[in-house]
Amino acid sequence: MKITDVEAMVLDTGKDYPDPSEAAEAHGVRFVSLLKITTDEGIVGWSDIETQPHVGNAIVNAPSGGAVGFESIRAALIGEDPLERERLWQKMTRYLAYYGREGAGMQMISGADIALWDIAGKAFNQPISKLLGAHYRDRVKAYASTLFRPTPDAMKAAVDEYLEHGFRAIKFGWGVFGYDLKQDIALVRAAREAAG
Repeated sequence: MKITDVEAMVLDTGKDYPDPSEAAEAHGVRFVSLLKITTDEGIVGWSDIETQPHVGNAIVNAPSGGAVGFESIRAALIGEDPLERERLWQKMTRYLAYYGREGAGMQMISGADIALWDIAGKAFNQPISKLLGAHYRDRVKAYASTLFRPTPDAMKAAVDEYLEHGFRAIKFGWGVFGYDLKQDIALVRAAREAAG
């Protein structure tokens, strides 16, 4: 099996992130990054990447830097066996050395690695957890992930709503959190009281 295409996609959700002072339900960021790796056997691996999508797209599709060694993820992967994940990880880190071992370059390498694991799972008809050697359970508890609300009452209402939808775990982040320690404590306390 060989990799025939590597495609970075920038999806525009059309949504603008709300002002933290008006935090409500998290609508997500406006632009989302997906990576698609296609093989000659028709198996496709996917990953979403937590990075600035336009930068990630450039890292996947950058033209060759020639002798100086600046290369792209696409150049690192085309023609390779997607099941050789460890070797490909090393190759991608060499090809992207100019971008550094952190930030968007490493985020895109991580996304490519996830897509390669997706291909392996599909090729062997096995869950990735089994391929990793750590298949401990068949089900994983879902949790709600959302923004901190601007008031304790709004926090309680949010917890109540998620509990009504069947969630038993809720993660709050961002929004108004981190600007005022006293408010942060009040918001966390309100959520904890509502959750029981």
